[in-house]
Amino acid sequence: MRHKYPLLLSAAALVAASPHLSAASYTGSAYDGFDYTAGTAINIANALNGGVGWNASGNASPNTTVWGAPIPNNNSGNGISVGTGSLAYANLLTSGGHAVVNGSTTTAIGRSFGQNINSGTFYFSFLIAKTVETERTLNVSFFSDADGTGSPTERFAIGQIGGGANDSDGNFALLVSNSGADNGLKLATTPISLGLNQTHLVVGRLDFNINDNIDRLSFYIDPALGAEPGSAYMTFETDFQVLRGFRMFAGNASGDFTPAAQGVFDEFRFGTSWESVAVVPEPSAFALMGLGLLALIGRRRH
Repeated sequence: MRHKYPLLLSAAALVAASPHLSAASYTGSAYDGFDYTAGTAINIANALNGGVGWNASGNASPNTTVWGAPIPNNNSGNGISVGTGSLAYANLLTSGGHAVVNGSTTTAIGRSFGQNINSGTFYFSFLIAKTVETERTLNVSFFSDADGTGSPTERFAIGQIGGGANDSDGNFALLVSNSGADNGLKLATTPISLGLNQTHLVVGRLDFNINDNIDRLSFYIDPALGAEPGSAYMTFETDFQVLRGFRMFAGNASGDFTPAAQGVFDEFRFGTSWESVAVVPEPSAFALMGLGLLALIGRRRH
């Protein structure tokens, strides 16, 4: 059973939110199922730009973003490659391959949405599985910056958190601002473990400006596809600023957190409705809101 995470916000947290830019909602939808040649390194040098919707309109126009820039990357993305075949999740139609992430030397690589987002409702989903028994960090994090033009800053991360004083004990958790204190590790009241070699679907919803500059993040672990559930695995409210992109991350062996994290990711989807990221599509309409994804299946871009 999934439970909403009880939120306690300090008065300081409520008044510390900084002003947003002029409102900019996410437009269209985007998808990347890693339809690249198996074995290809997903790194800055290769600048993979596949999928669809990675542009200012979120449509089938040419992609304007690549894996590796401008979201921060560890070791230039070395240690991340394309695996053969898609990860499997019940009733979810997939395409292409998947990303294999080895954190033997802490590794991460990200991709910009091609848009700056700070208003409206933004949905995202991805598949994740841990392939080595460890509690070291394995997650997907989302980045922003204060003015839409500066260096990206991590705003929140979802997955297994294990490093320093932060330890989710192998369970799905939320890490806010990659820091301690009030904006740090958030644990679920009824935690769900990543387990070993278990593919999980993570679906998130971010509602901007629910109260002045305060935004609400809700996310779900292994929800049924179709209608949006009534309650989330966790919910948290703060000012997430202006989202620009995301990254996959696996940590190296660190202190008591050994061995290094290793895992797989797949089926990144972004949109403006639950149906755009977590629906069971008809075979003739497997596209994120008309983006023509079927035309991309079988194609491999580098």
